[in-house]
Amino acid sequence: MKGFFVFAVLAVFLVSSLGALAEERTSGEADDSNVMVANTAVGTSDASPTAVQAVNTKEGASVAAVQNRAVVDANQRLRDLQEDKVFKDMDRETLKRFSELRKEETEKFRELKQSQIERFRELKKEELEKIAKLSEEKKSKLAELREEQIKHLAAVKGERLRKIASLNGEQLKKIAALDAIQLEKLASMDRAHLTEYANLDEAQLKARLDKTAIRKVNLELEINKRTVSEARKEEARKKLELSEARREKLLNDSKEEREAFETSVSEGNKEEALKHAKEYLSQMSEHVLQKLEELRSRIEGAEGIKEDTASEMLKWIDDAVVKVKDAQAAAESATTADELRAAGRRIKGIWDDVKKGIHRHVNTLYNAKVGEIIVRSQQMERQLETVLTRAEDAGKDVSAVDELVNRFSSRIAEARDHYTEAQKLAGEASQLRSSNPELAAETVQKSRDAAKQAHQSLQEAHDILQQIHDELKDLDESVDDVEIEEQEDVEEVVEIEEQEDVEEIAEAS
Repeated sequence: MKGFFVFAVLAVFLVSSLGALAEERTSGEADDSNVMVANTAVGTSDASPTAVQAVNTKEGASVAAVQNRAVVDANQRLRDLQEDKVFKDMDRETLKRFSELRKEETEKFRELKQSQIERFRELKKEELEKIAKLSEEKKSKLAELREEQIKHLAAVKGERLRKIASLNGEQLKKIAALDAIQLEKLASMDRAHLTEYANLDEAQLKARLDKTAIRKVNLELEINKRTVSEARKEEARKKLELSEARREKLLNDSKEEREAFETSVSEGNKEEALKHAKEYLSQMSEHVLQKLEELRSRIEGAEGIKEDTASEMLKWIDDAVVKVKDAQAAAESATTADELRAAGRRIKGIWDDVKKGIHRHVNTLYNAKVGEIIVRSQQMERQLETVLTRAEDAGKDVSAVDELVNRFSSRIAEARDHYTEAQKLAGEASQLRSSNPELAAETVQKSRDAAKQAHQSLQEAHDILQQIHDELKDLDESVDDVEIEEQEDVEEVVEIEEQEDVEEIAEAS
């Protein structure tokens, strides 16, 4: 199955021609440039004194020229800043750190007032580089903080700093008061959780963060819990189609047998009635067997579950098949109406148990699919943060996309909450299965409903992602490599749960 999301992250590359620069700097000087290399004889008793050789190479001259040019350029930028009305009042050490930035990065600080720029005087070069990438609005909000608070926030990664700087001033002040561990936890959160935590008061925020752990998810391990070859998946798909076709035919045939049975009864033909009743029960049994085979095919082709879970589910199917075939044989060997009625009750009882089991296992497969999409969506949000950071660094207005990403994150958070509830209920149902089968079945349905709510939130997130796609195109950001999983892949697992037609036949016996 192709990935739900694979987002092309856009980068801006600064290309310089070192060769041309070297030639410009070293024209007429190559013959006079020497690199001194000391060669010492080793391992001989008559080792000669160190021999000094002059190595005259154009490559060596070019490297030296580039280094010299870099020094000259840095000194020139420092002099320019000393004469600049915005920077001139800063001390030399601070000016030196600003002069070490690329020219375009230094220019981005000119968007601010002199008093605001001074707030960043304590930052290191790499921290200034991260601040420079932010929009004027975000830099201005940071400039309202104390210098030590700014330095504290500037320690987080670039994309995370941008995400934090999207909050309002009061929220930033609370966050800046966190310790390093608390800040790292908060910065690593998705937007929905970040906003939720930032709305707490300072004491609540710290207390909640102390009770929060951030678990790193290995995407491949989380999604591909078991490996299924493409050939095996294709075989499972064909078996599923075949079972569905057989079951559809059996449904039609069983209706004909039931009509023939009713006709024989009305005509008083007991022998014919017994014949059609036996055939009807045999077809109903085959119908149940095909439902089990459909579930088997789904499981055999599913990658979103663990191998031991799949083995357990397949063993349950094998046991259920044995029970159904035994009941089917009893019906076929019946010679009296009483024996046939007993066989019919047995088949119906088995079907009631099988139906609950199918419902339970379908729910497991469905939850696994929903969980997979949620994990991929979380990965997508992180990739979107990178895209927005780089777009903003290029001076593009990403405010519209920012709002859409907020909504996207909110829908994913909702889906995750519903999914967590679905998993919790599924666990409760498993514990209730032996002690209270009826309550277990009800709990499975509640789990199913929660998973469907998660799916609905994911559908809404999918629609928002399409809008993000369009907005980024308007910003001339390439999204050609984005792959969005079709919703049919999600709904495909739901189809096996639709079993009302079989239930009607079971009740009619």
